[in-house]
Amino acid sequence: KTILNESAIDLVMITTRHDNHAQLVNECLDNGKNVFVEKPLAITCKQLNEIIDKYRETGFKTPLPLDLIEGLANICVK
Repeated sequence: KTILNESAIDLVMITTRHDNHAQLVNECLDNGKNVFVEKPLAITCKQLNEIIDKYRETGFKTPLPLDLIEGLANICVK
């Protein structure tokens, strides 16, 4: 949480347990931080959609590696 309040930090790399990724990505975006996250980006379709919505809402342009999205998106579409 300290990182989220530090104005000198503008990019956060998330390398935690998979089940924490989505929540941490959303918290970073809510606090004005760009994010890079290791795979998987999310572990459920709901989490993936929340992250996509958060990126749109905050206007961040941090690139998300396509393979992080495609794998889960393919499962969500089926």
